[in-house]
Amino acid sequence: LAGEKGRSREEGGAGEPRSSRERKVSDMAEKDELNQEDGKHLLAVAKKTIEDRLFDRKKEGGQDEGLSPRYAERRGTFVTLTMDGTLRGCIGHILPQESLIEGVRENAINAAFRDPRFRPLSRQEWEKTKIEVSILTEPKPLDYANGEDLLKKLRPGVDGVIIKKGYHQATFLPQ
Repeated sequence: LAGEKGRSREEGGAGEPRSSRERKVSDMAEKDELNQEDGKHLLAVAKKTIEDRLFDRKKEGGQDEGLSPRYAERRGTFVTLTMDGTLRGCIGHILPQESLIEGVRENAINAAFRDPRFRPLSRQEWEKTKIEVSILTEPKPLDYANGEDLLKKLRPGVDGVIIKKGYHQATFLPQ
């Protein structure tokens, strides 16, 4: 199975946005593609969600009022955290389980504080943490004849891969 994605990445975790931070959203090959501003907004949502939990801030009411209807769409989402280029947390949903905006919020919390491979993110680690938000399209079966044929059909940086065998499954995000 393979699916396309849209991806946003923010270099640096804490503090105000800096012009030196890399912000990037890859194109999606669908009619409902996200633009650069959408990517920046979703990164800001993930960052604020983590910071609110990390620094015990109260959640503000009405934060979704006036947002584009595309944020209410049900989409698969992943939030990935890295420190010094090393994975620090990555949690998401391949299949849509909630709205795009709620998926980013939920998976930001899960990646930072509930990834069973890591201890919860600390305030000290936050300064060195990088956030990446991946927005996925619905997975679709990909027919291929052999390994070589499969490699020819996959588009690096665009397609993710889900490998299933029996009850086991592995997911590789597009990046």
